[in-house]
Amino acid sequence: MPVTADPAVRRVLALMAATAVTGMGTGLFLLTGPWLMYNLTHSAFWVAALSAVAGLMFWAGPPLAHLVDRYDRRHVQVLALVVQALTALGLGLVVARHAATVPIVLTAEVLLGAGSNLGMLSNASIRSTLIPPHARLTLNSWWSVATLLVRYGAPGLAGFLLAAGGVTLALDLQALAAVPLLAATLLLPRQVIRHAPDQTPGTLRQALATLRAARGLWLSTWAMAYWNWTFAGLMALLVYFYRSDLHFTAAQAGLAGLAAGVPPVGFALAGPWLHRRWGPGRVLLGSIALSGVAMASLPALSGPEWVGSVVGLADGPIGPVLASLATMMQQRIPTHQYARVTALRRMVSMGATPTASVLAGWAAGQLGAPPVLAGFGVLTVLGAGWAAWQGQLSRVTLTGDIAPRLPSPSATGVGEG
Repeated sequence: MPVTADPAVRRVLALMAATAVTGMGTGLFLLTGPWLMYNLTHSAFWVAALSAVAGLMFWAGPPLAHLVDRYDRRHVQVLALVVQALTALGLGLVVARHAATVPIVLTAEVLLGAGSNLGMLSNASIRSTLIPPHARLTLNSWWSVATLLVRYGAPGLAGFLLAAGGVTLALDLQALAAVPLLAATLLLPRQVIRHAPDQTPGTLRQALATLRAARGLWLSTWAMAYWNWTFAGLMALLVYFYRSDLHFTAAQAGLAGLAAGVPPVGFALAGPWLHRRWGPGRVLLGSIALSGVAMASLPALSGPEWVGSVVGLADGPIGPVLASLATMMQQRIPTHQYARVTALRRMVSMGATPTASVLAGWAAGQLGAPPVLAGFGVLTVLGAGWAAWQGQLSRVTLTGDIAPRLPSPSATGVGEG
């Protein structure tokens, strides 16, 4: 029987479709925000600072997760969507009146980041309840594909919207895109609220202990923290690199964004096969190494199609990793702690990214964007090499554990004569 014949699976797919449409709107700001900041300042530092402010929102995850684990997840997700939609509408009005300033854009980024973080925690917790255990890796892989389509399709669409109607049009459509997920959330069954009455969320210290007990998940989280830090340097400079070094128009930036989506989708589609063939730990190691090579080669390219494809290659191998991490979480984390553990994991893996954004912006002001981008790529490759030498990461399994090291042939007597 195909997996889609299961009514529970179809419910997850409906939520995934609504999340993707709304996420496409939210993702417009990945290009619209830096584009607006560049228009206001023409400064690498301030463009990178906008990314840094977005990264700071991951430190707000644990207190936001308190809402998700304690209250009706549907209501919390509705709150997150309303905050994002009203912020986008308000900023669009300010831009239309030519009254935008750096503090206003940074404040909007804070509100959008808080709403996005709260919505992600709610959505992930809802998904952990809805996905049937037998379909976890398959559905998480499909969700990863949808996430990556949004991640690169949205900035691509934003480029064409900026060319057609400017920042205000992109912000208005961003607000409107909240409607599909808002409707899907209100139709969710009551079973996704939180947990059974006899279960309590517990403290953040207990949630941290739960995360650390899953040793493979804990180690993978720190590996992702390193990769997210180096990749944040790329993302913080990308729009500045497009405009100051490559002199892309808005339409060319949009084309680069669409081209960037091709490698991630391909890797995510291959995710289940990659996990069966190599295991999640080895996939994570190889992904980080390949990402670093792509980052380091980016400054040597020029056309929007080639530049976009290599940006996608820098991010693309991580697609299967997202599916495996989600599967590990659903295997090991109790539903009544899910949002808090997710928030802690994201705080660990993303919390240091603002420092990379600020460092990248400052360094680009001194040296230019190309050598800084190449430098972050080299750091990524070195990190993958060090993790491979340590050996534990390659033994991470989908259960969130670390498999025991296999004895060498000499230790078992094989080959002795």
